[in-house]
Amino acid sequence: MVIMAMMTMLFAFAQKASAESLIPRMATKQISMRDSIKVGEDYCRYTVQIELPMVDGPVRDSINAFVCAMLDQENYDNIEKAFKKTSKEYFDNYRKETEEAGGGLPWYYEMEIGVTSYCSQYITMSVVGYDYLGGAHGMPFDFCVTFLTSNGKRLGWKDFTSRGEFMRPTISKALDPDLFDDPTKIKPLPARTPWLKGTMLVFKYCPYEITSFAGGMPEAEVHFTKLEEYLKPEIVELCKAYYKEDTGMEYGTGPDFEGETEARPMLYNELDADFMVNGTPNIRSFVEATLGSLGYEFEPENYDLRNGYFQITEEGDGMFRVNAAYWNRNDGKKLFIISWDNTGVEFADKRTGECRGVKYASSPWMHFDVENAGDGYYRTEESGYLTYIFNEKTRMLELKYDISILGNLSEFNGHRYLILPQKGKDIKVMEKDGDGNCRYRTLRWNGMSFRDGLHSNDD
Repeated sequence: MVIMAMMTMLFAFAQKASAESLIPRMATKQISMRDSIKVGEDYCRYTVQIELPMVDGPVRDSINAFVCAMLDQENYDNIEKAFKKTSKEYFDNYRKETEEAGGGLPWYYEMEIGVTSYCSQYITMSVVGYDYLGGAHGMPFDFCVTFLTSNGKRLGWKDFTSRGEFMRPTISKALDPDLFDDPTKIKPLPARTPWLKGTMLVFKYCPYEITSFAGGMPEAEVHFTKLEEYLKPEIVELCKAYYKEDTGMEYGTGPDFEGETEARPMLYNELDADFMVNGTPNIRSFVEATLGSLGYEFEPENYDLRNGYFQITEEGDGMFRVNAAYWNRNDGKKLFIISWDNTGVEFADKRTGECRGVKYASSPWMHFDVENAGDGYYRTEESGYLTYIFNEKTRMLELKYDISILGNLSEFNGHRYLILPQKGKDIKVMEKDGDGNCRYRTLRWNGMSFRDGLHSNDD
């Protein structure tokens, strides 16, 4: 009943917003305000255009307060009065500056506020404008904010994620590479909070934040599935709710999921179009999608499509080896595991553990043995493993952090590497402690996951 009531308040019109979307058009009110003065030969003008959504409840009050805040009047709830007060203050400052300088360049302030994306769950408002106070150029601004329709809350960074640093490689990859001297360099997170645009998250930087003024305000649009691992569950549900209202279908179904689509989530990248070959998962596409986007380039020495196995071993400054495999589970789904072991990796910050532009968490899934290599760099042995579940009905590959899949492997103070089988179903685990002693464990497949087997100390 609450959702239906909100839908009634939010959508005053029943017609479709477009031929593709099932979301009704939102009713809005247009507010146009303009004022100007002239001092001698110089002039000053203040112009605001507002598209205000005709909604009720807490979200209406939040949006009105936000618009007034954009007019520099934090304590106002009347937009027209806020405009008059702000424009008067703007003109008073202009008169003062002009008189003190004995004349000067014209000033002008232009701002447009409108609705850019919405569904029954959220409304995203855009703010675009330019403030010119003389000089070589003024200062543009262009950003959006997202409000929850249920309680009017304006979403901030902490509402999107508590693991924002992990998003940096994906955000950086989505930026226009032509804007940067080194497009491969991982960028910092933008100061502004991201916002929702349909099922996309938008990240936008302010002028000068990561490039020159001429570079403008770089923007990255990223599908929520590419960041789902790091997002708060509430944000994921908002994106799925939009998809359902937009298409009339549950997320993961419908024509968008037939063939190649960026809506099939991987940890770092979407799957290749040839992921399924004659009904069989293409294990090479799985490995390339997960590791290739981390910067690894490789050719497999053993690519066995029939048995669902993939192996790489490369030697150089260190050794890099990867193996991947999948298992048919009793519930009709497939379990995918990828394991890698990399010696000789270098990264510049031991405290953050940032390597190849990816900041790894400390967990049983990842491990670093760190040795100071001088000049601020640290040499390490990096090992890790990731597990995924593939649902053939939805064609979704979902990252799983359920460690019980691998027989309740506990935190290990040493180096660990999973040796996956090309044939057979059991996994061999290599564990090497700080003294170089090596032992092996066998994980037995039971049709759904693995359980611990026997230990041995043979090398």
